[in-house]
Amino acid sequence: FPVTIRYRREGSNEQSVKTFARIVADENKKGDCKHYTISNASILLALGYPVTLKMVSFNYFDKEPKHIYVICSGVVLDCCMNYCGEECSYKHAQYIDLKPIK
Repeated sequence: FPVTIRYRREGSNEQSVKTFARIVADENKKGDCKHYTISNASILLALGYPVTLKMVSFNYFDKEPKHIYVICSGVVLDCCMNYCGEECSYKHAQYIDLKPIK
């Protein structure tokens, strides 16, 4: 069943973590970059693909990540960009490699 999940940035006072199942079950079906990343990574890992989570900061003087997205087989999956494979401009990055469970 096709589901449209709309992007909605959460404010600093309302940060949450949701699984793909929770987003689909919610009436408004909205999520931010964390929710999209969890959903994309979960689906890809379940299909047997290794993924990398990339956390980035946009401020040269602040290394704390403000955005997260998935890279799978060299393809960037960032819900804030217009096209699959397009990557945002950032100042600092941290990576987490995840492998499917066999």
